[in-house]
Amino acid sequence: MKDSPSELTIRQYLLGRLEASSELAEQLSDQMLTDDELSEMVGVIEDEIIEEYLDSTLDPADRRAVEKHFLRPPERRNKLRIAREINKCLEKGTYDAQPDSTQQKSVLAMNRRNSHFRAYAELAAGLLIIVGAGVYIFTLRNNFQSEINATRHELAQAREHSARLEERLNGRRTFQSQMQTLEALNSDAKRFHDLQLPPTVLLTLLEPSHLRASDSIPEVRVDPNIQKMHAEISFDAKMRGPYGVRLERVNGNTIWFSRKEWPFTSQSISLLIVDVPTQAIESGEYRFVVTNVSGPPVELVYRFHVSRS
Repeated sequence: MKDSPSELTIRQYLLGRLEASSELAEQLSDQMLTDDELSEMVGVIEDEIIEEYLDSTLDPADRRAVEKHFLRPPERRNKLRIAREINKCLEKGTYDAQPDSTQQKSVLAMNRRNSHFRAYAELAAGLLIIVGAGVYIFTLRNNFQSEINATRHELAQAREHSARLEERLNGRRTFQSQMQTLEALNSDAKRFHDLQLPPTVLLTLLEPSHLRASDSIPEVRVDPNIQKMHAEISFDAKMRGPYGVRLERVNGNTIWFSRKEWPFTSQSISLLIVDVPTQAIESGEYRFVVTNVSGPPVELVYRFHVSRS
């Protein structure tokens, strides 16, 4: 608990001798609102100053301080008016001349009650200010939160719009890339068409002979003007290669071979593509034999039949 100020300090405060913004003045003003004993002491000192003012016992500096500062509050001017009326009555003999008469004590008690009422009123006013400030801060906080939510909503919409624009831009880029690829393919196809390729026959072998459901074997027709046989041989994608490829007659005689061929591989199958000259190929049954060069020993046999005209 803070120490109570001295009577001299209170008197200097009432006469305006303390700076209103000083720490001591602010501390005294706050303490008067919460300390009943101090508030009663202030009321007594106020009565003393009023009595000295009416009795003209104040020095000129204190008298000027009373008139310029002390009597500013309406409560003190009211106390001065009541004290002056009491003095007039005492002079006329209406009141007992003794300084501690019942009537004078009643007036002083009334003044002290007025002082207490003023302190409580100031405390109530302070509480109203605090409550009003709390309501104002709560309103500001709600408004600020609403602005934040609105900003977040606008930001989400902007992000969604940006994502749609990015998707459209990516689609346009993909379309442009596809168009460029198509143009390149058309250009390659034109150049391929302009090339003088030798006449070729196509042979597609989808699975080894032992995996076919029937004994029928693929057949290819080789005309006299055919110079190459373009063979496409497919097998399991797990076999990576490289591979050796032999073209044999059914009696085992090799008429063409390649020691190292790399397949074209997808997720499900691998595809070997070889071009074999047709000069040594006659009508009859043949077979392609595919062997694994670098991995575990694997041998796949693909039988087919050739018809020459």
